[in-house]
Amino acid sequence: MKPSPTIPRRERAWTLALALLAGLSLALLGLALPWGAVQGQTVPRTPPPTWTRTPPPVTPAPPPTDPPPPTWTATPLPGAPTPIPRPNPALSLSVSPEFAGPGDAVRFVVRAVNQGDAPAEGAELSLEVPWPLAVRGEHRATRTLGALQPREAIEWVVEATVERDARPGQRLTFQAALRYRDGRLLSNGVALELPPALLPAAGG
Repeated sequence: MKPSPTIPRRERAWTLALALLAGLSLALLGLALPWGAVQGQTVPRTPPPTWTRTPPPVTPAPPPTDPPPPTWTATPLPGAPTPIPRPNPALSLSVSPEFAGPGDAVRFVVRAVNQGDAPAEGAELSLEVPWPLAVRGEHRATRTLGALQPREAIEWVVEATVERDARPGQRLTFQAALRYRDGRLLSNGVALELPPALLPAAGG
């Protein structure tokens, strides 16, 4: 058996130092690898959630409403007499046609209404139709109403005829009347024109 070669002491010291340095380097490398991996490599990170403020829903304000007008009720003064209901009749007259000749028919319309708050008692209508007009041979027409109630309205039609011997070229005026217990009321006046007569043709 051959004896092992003898390694010089200096070489043995360098070999041991290199072995220790290599072991230390490996140990340090083993410790540094996790830190290096964390520090050197790019690790995807989830960004923090962003928060956007959402304004609360806006409810439109209702349109302004005008306040109701104040109501007013008449209050009688203490000791004042209570108003007495009274009738308040109104009367009108119309005629058609407004132009008529001998033998023509004429139509009168009398309208009466009670605008008061009490009846017009004993009401009677009348219409004078003097010559040259006549109503079935008479020159006055009447109609008895009795009581014309509040807000009641009536219409009275009078048919007349122009007399055959009426003189042409006249303007006649007519007016109706309403009599009732509290007084007498006249209507507006209407006019009827009787055109002038035609002259006979002159011979040559």
